[in-house]
Amino acid sequence: MGKCPVKLGLNLDSVVQDSLDQGLIFVPQDQIINLKDQMDDLWELSRTPIKVDCLEKYLKYYPDSKTSLLLLDGFRNGFSLQYSGPRTPFISKNLKSAELLKTETHSKLNKEIVLGRMCGPFKIMPISTLRTSPIGLVNKSEGSFKLIMHLSFPNGCSVNDFVNPNETSVKYTSFDEVIDMVSSLGKGTKLGVQDIKSAFRLLPISPGDFDLLGIYFDGNFYVDKSLPFGCSIACALFEKFSTFLHWLVVSSAGVPIAEDKTIHPTTKLTFLGLEIDTVDMVVRIPVAKLIKLRSQLQPMTIKRKIKFKDFESLVGLLAFCSRAVPSSRAFLRRFYNAIASFRVKKPFFSVRITSEIREDVMVWLEFLKSFNGDSYIIGLNWTDNDILQLFTDSAGHAELGCGSYFNGKLVQFKWPDSWVGLNILQDITFLELVPILLALCIWAPVLKNSKILFRTDNIALFDILNKRTSKSKRVMSIIRPFVLRTMHYNIQFKAKHIVVRQVQKVSTIAGGYTGNSPSGVHRPDLQTEIDRIIVSTVAPNTAKVYQQALRSFKDFRALFQFEDLWPIPLHHITNYIVYMSFTGTATSTVKSYISGLSFFSKINNYTDCFNAFVVRKLLEGMKRSQRRPKDARLPITPDLLSKIYNVLPAVCHNDFETKLFQTSFSLAFFGFLRVGELTADQKYASTQSHALDHKDIKINLSSIEIRLRSSKADQCSTGTTIVIDDRPGDVCVVFALRSPITIWIVGSSLVKNAFVQARTRPGGINLGLDQNGVQLWWLGKSGMRLNDLLNRIKLMLRYEEPPTYLVLHIGGNDLGEIKTGVLRNRLKNYLKNVSELLLNTTLVWSQILPRLTWRYSADTEAMDRSRQRINSSLASYIIRQGGHYIRYPDISPNSTFICQDGVHLTDIGNYIFLNTIQGALEAFLVYSSHTFPECKS
Repeated sequence: MGKCPVKLGLNLDSVVQDSLDQGLIFVPQDQIINLKDQMDDLWELSRTPIKVDCLEKYLKYYPDSKTSLLLLDGFRNGFSLQYSGPRTPFISKNLKSAELLKTETHSKLNKEIVLGRMCGPFKIMPISTLRTSPIGLVNKSEGSFKLIMHLSFPNGCSVNDFVNPNETSVKYTSFDEVIDMVSSLGKGTKLGVQDIKSAFRLLPISPGDFDLLGIYFDGNFYVDKSLPFGCSIACALFEKFSTFLHWLVVSSAGVPIAEDKTIHPTTKLTFLGLEIDTVDMVVRIPVAKLIKLRSQLQPMTIKRKIKFKDFESLVGLLAFCSRAVPSSRAFLRRFYNAIASFRVKKPFFSVRITSEIREDVMVWLEFLKSFNGDSYIIGLNWTDNDILQLFTDSAGHAELGCGSYFNGKLVQFKWPDSWVGLNILQDITFLELVPILLALCIWAPVLKNSKILFRTDNIALFDILNKRTSKSKRVMSIIRPFVLRTMHYNIQFKAKHIVVRQVQKVSTIAGGYTGNSPSGVHRPDLQTEIDRIIVSTVAPNTAKVYQQALRSFKDFRALFQFEDLWPIPLHHITNYIVYMSFTGTATSTVKSYISGLSFFSKINNYTDCFNAFVVRKLLEGMKRSQRRPKDARLPITPDLLSKIYNVLPAVCHNDFETKLFQTSFSLAFFGFLRVGELTADQKYASTQSHALDHKDIKINLSSIEIRLRSSKADQCSTGTTIVIDDRPGDVCVVFALRSPITIWIVGSSLVKNAFVQARTRPGGINLGLDQNGVQLWWLGKSGMRLNDLLNRIKLMLRYEEPPTYLVLHIGGNDLGEIKTGVLRNRLKNYLKNVSELLLNTTLVWSQILPRLTWRYSADTEAMDRSRQRINSSLASYIIRQGGHYIRYPDISPNSTFICQDGVHLTDIGNYIFLNTIQGALEAFLVYSSHTFPECKS
């Protein structure tokens, strides 16, 4: 087969066109894309080298029948992205890398087009509901670039935000599992790699989701038709396919192998960036990575803040190194917690380096001083401390101490005299950790490169040894050197809890009982539990204010060089109040801060000076000197609420917003709700939030029941129920909650078939509009004529209230029976009758679709001209009446969209029909548009 250089006729830079002319990109002669046929090619599945017929033979015997059906349907009809979000068109700006490297970006796009995985370029938007996402280039290890699509933009309304999260979870083979396999096979194990070429791009996407994968670059539109990098469901979909390939001989299904990434059996293999050496039985971290890690950790010892982007990069590098040094993972927890604390993650945000994070950084730096990058691969088996003859014990008496025993050797440590009288000796968890650290400090060289299973009857000690973290700073002062020691000597340590049967003995002295041994008594971490219980005595928001008070007071002391003394001297308190007054802080804030400092003083049993006469007078003086104007706001009355109700349609953007605020205001008024009980301060409110959930509201025929799980006055979450009865008048919360936005879609078998397909579509029969408070009713009847319209609507009114919107998809079965002008006037009369029947309903005219055959005429061209005249006339009429008009420019009269009967829609046609209806309803509800999609100039 002959080959020729590709010239796609795109608006490319001369450099790109020259590279194409030089034959840098070649395709077979019969695969060159004809730009005239782009629209025909648009709705075809992307090309994939997978032999579907061959695949089907093996899938019949695949044990996972559900995955078998999904894979076969996906390769035949395209894989669904499980997207249930909006379908309105959207154009995004691209990432800087794409704009700076235009030549390379054009080259990547051309390559995808040539391979049949992408369609374009188009000067105008090729799909009415197309949304584009930013594209960019990222560097690959070999020096080339990879094209990525940022499907998580914009935050909160991206493609990935509306992909079903239940479908995106995936579990890969971990590095630890590979190391365990090497350990089980032993020294000299042969390792190899076989990589699938362009793995994600092998999977074609369903045409129903083409409109989600748009690209707008350099004035042209492109449509991606293969599974893209950056889609949240991509990993899960390909994992299903790759798991099947584990079960199958790869070459049998035509799966392309990346020969340049294939590594034949060897004893040294780089996996996930780490070298596995099965001769020396070590895992090696590249020296460059260690140098980079040191350079990123060093500034953390003196900095107070770090950019979020740099912090994420550091955490990624730490996680990479911790694969080779499993014990070090204990020092990642606080880094992950810092990242998780950000509700909105922006690269330019700053992360505060806490004292705990700084201490973890110091441990890492200390470890890296002597670490050469080699970590020995330990065997699979864990050695019990009984077999090792390793035992430790502690006593809580001030005159005693702790001891460690290992294989005939004994060491003991007496508690320091400075601990006498302090609560250290009451913290049994801390005391039992001391001899364990003592044992490691002495015998770690003997225990190196081993896995130790330590048995303990102390449940708190068991939990801390396994998690290697604690909220207690005192405990962490032992945990950090303990973990550092295990890192130095490559010791993996885990605990197992043992339940000791307690034997009761009658005490001849006190009449009580004791266990058979001190070690057999369960001794929980009392201090940690005390801290947890005390923190629970205040509301979460109050706790935040108290913590802010501590930070503010600490900053004040540092500014004026006051010593950090507890109990707080009285002159520190008075000077702090004066300082806050000088900075203009509100009296109420100062009082809250003083309450917080008083709280911390009392729980630590310190002398409380905060109720002193001079403190009270200073606060009183602040209040008098900071006189604020009288609050001129009037309380909301029923009459005022009614006025607000009436003005909302004029200030809200659409019907949905109007209903939303009317319901919210009336619910807050009649339920006496606080702001925090009606609204949440983040997308996914925490369980500690007082905000109402939809499950907390029960709607009855003449009343509603509101279940307040907790409130500002009910911090213990006892809960209470509020009942609001129906009331006459315009302002009625019961009516507002009982009447969502309803939309009826009335039409012929096209509507009926669309309903059937919508049932299996992400978003369901409501097309995902239920998140906007919308309920859809599909009223499709095969062969429906104009004369059936009013009877159909009247029948529905017997059982339901009139709808908010009525979508009419009728007239196609009447076209050609009578003259076009007569049919047009008859349609207008029917629409007038419908408007009189449904006074408060907005009408929507759904365009009559093209057909290949018509009921009353064989002249398809003449019938299509009549169809266009009817659509144009009815659209103008209904828009003048305040209604809306839906167009379907993407559906053409050909076999791609219309079935062999010449009337009904194919699967692709139904995809477009449903996507367009959804996009139109969203545009009408949210953006108050009159026509969707807007007419192209």
